[in-house]
Amino acid sequence: ALADLDTKRTKEKADALADNERRRRDLAAGKRLRVAGNCNSSGGNVPKATSSTSVDDAGTVELSATAGQDLLDIRAGIIADQAALRALQDYVRTSCH
Repeated sequence: ALADLDTKRTKEKADALADNERRRRDLAAGKRLRVAGNCNSSGGNVPKATSSTSVDDAGTVELSATAGQDLLDIRAGIIADQAALRALQDYVRTSCH
């Protein structure tokens, strides 16, 4: 049972890391990484406009290539950490009863 769980979790981690690497190659090839976000002027994170123009409350932000690579580095670490946590949880559920 542990070997089957290990195989399953290892494949999930490999698939997620492969997807992350695909995104990294896309970014290196010139594709842009866009992040959805809000910029709410009434929330205190943007000063109130003094004119009648306003800031949209939803949209996307385009990251530079360097920032995108940094974000994918962080994502790869999260993938590895989550995979290790799931494997440990599987081990405890399977072996410690």
